[in-house]
Amino acid sequence: MRSKMLVMAATAAFAFGLARAQEGNAKSGDYKPDPALNAEVEAAVRDNVDAFNVPPGKTFDIDRVMKLYAEGDKYLMYDFMVPQEWTGHGLRQHFIDVISQYPATIDVSDIRVHACDTVAFATSIQRAHGTGPNGKSYNIRFRVTDGLVKQNGKWLWVHQHVSLPINWTTGQVVYDAKKDDARPRAP
Repeated sequence: MRSKMLVMAATAAFAFGLARAQEGNAKSGDYKPDPALNAEVEAAVRDNVDAFNVPPGKTFDIDRVMKLYAEGDKYLMYDFMVPQEWTGHGLRQHFIDVISQYPATIDVSDIRVHACDTVAFATSIQRAHGTGPNGKSYNIRFRVTDGLVKQNGKWLWVHQHVSLPINWTTGQVVYDAKKDDARPRAP
């Protein structure tokens, strides 16, 4: 009985929120980007990437990184590394493990932002390059989608999806894909 009441309350809250959103859209029209908010989020994305750059001779500042992310279960990441997902609880150690094994320079490009007052998402292309634990150099270009919320005047990550494209013909991961690469035919 209690779970039914919770579902009914959640459904009512969702319907109320949807009605308010539709009412707001009717008054304001279509989504219009806010250049100031988009610039704020783009700066946050660049700061996030910069926090992962560890120049030679410097120490990875995990505390700086963790201040950018929502705490605990408020954060969810789909990384291209296993396991399938990470939450805030395991995130700190995940980042330490990745950077200790693959210290990298990370470049970011093609940032696209859509932001409202307290919620934003951004997409970007990022490239990590450096030397792995086996002494071999690596160069990986990947796609990132970030979900952020603004709390106390600061943008925090609540979701991040990192992925690598695959070549449909070979089924292999493409580590250095570019926009102008030839499109393989689907199998």
